Amino acid sequence: MKDFAYWRADVAGLKFIKDPAARKWLEADRKRREMLTLRDLGYWAHFVSDGNQPLHVTVHYNGWGDFPNPHNYSGTNLHARFESNFVNAHIQEKDLTPLLAPYRSFDGTIQDRTTAYLLATATHVEKTYQLDQAQAFDQGTAEAKSFVAERLAEGAAMLRDMVADAWAQSAKSQLGYGNHKISLADIETGKVSGLVAELQN
Repeated sequence: MKDFAYWRADVAGLKFIKDPAARKWLEADRKRREMLTLRDLGYWAHFVSDGNQPLHVTVHYNGWGDFPNPHNYSGTNLHARFESNFVNAHIQEKDLTPLLAPYRSFDGTIQDRTTAYLLATATHVEKTYQLDQAQAFDQGTAEAKSFVAERLAEGAAMLRDMVADAWAQSAKSQLGYGNHKISLADIETGKVSGLVAELQN
């Protein structure tokens, strides 16, 4: 949200400010903000997709491990076979596109949304082990492909939804620190004088 807000502030400033030195600073800062935003989106994409991989939200992260195992699930070496080997061999972007859900808004905090997302992912842990036990990942069965494509599509949709929400929320941002903050809304309507000095602080 802050990444988008600071980028928007630079873009707005370039609409209203005529001073060449100030415009030069804003243009350089806009480019810097774009790079930072792309970097942060990359980090976010990694964590959101990790949060949709069932083995990332359980103590049974790479085999059932040293726990009660009444169903005799695999004890070792599932993680890479599931998330890397299988995906690279059997899943393509075209498999996900028809499964991508429409945008879903969320009435709550990012923390609440993340909690709900991780809890939903956890409901797929045992199914992952059942498919592994049936050698579905090793054999590339239709059921395994469908399961993995659905998980990946859910992760892609969540990332898209969270980015869209961050963009929308950025419009309400207050920029700056401590007691000295300015609203993005005022910047975007040209009400802030001395914008470059404000952004440099």
